[in-house]
Amino acid sequence: MDSSHKRVSIHWVKGILAAAESLGINPQQILSELKLNLDLDKNVPAYLSLDQTQDIWNKAETLSGHDYFGLRMGQRVRPSYFHAAAYVAMTSSNLLESYKNFTSYLPLISEGAVLKLCYEGDQVWLQFTPKPDNKPFSRHQHESVMALLVAFSCWLVGDDSIKPSEVYFYHNA
Repeated sequence: MDSSHKRVSIHWVKGILAAAESLGINPQQILSELKLNLDLDKNVPAYLSLDQTQDIWNKAETLSGHDYFGLRMGQRVRPSYFHAAAYVAMTSSNLLESYKNFTSYLPLISEGAVLKLCYEGDQVWLQFTPKPDNKPFSRHQHESVMALLVAFSCWLVGDDSIKPSEVYFYHNA
């Protein structure tokens, strides 16, 4: 893989493929159609390029035909999709510290976005900013991040009732 391109962990790619599989799509069909040879059991290669990952997203979205593929993926998040970043977050002393740690380790999961934690008083907000190489992020990718942040927060604190008070999506007019 060309080192000038951003990288994405195979663990995150496995999350995308798991979402596709939950909708009845064989992950190997996606990989075959894209001519990608991955050993998902051995996590080889450890990283794919961001553009390869964008191709996997696109193929999974297309084959699923599901209008809310990204939301489904985000809601079905598992800590293993975040690998080391999740383990650091899980061992933090509180949710604020957990997010600070998670955002600092995010490049281990994906170099394709920046997640920024902001807070003032008892208000906390997260800003997700995609940093694509050549292929833009789809709507499904943005939705998956928002859904997975809520799901992961619920998982971290052991409370399924956490709900964001507001969600904003910025896009070109």
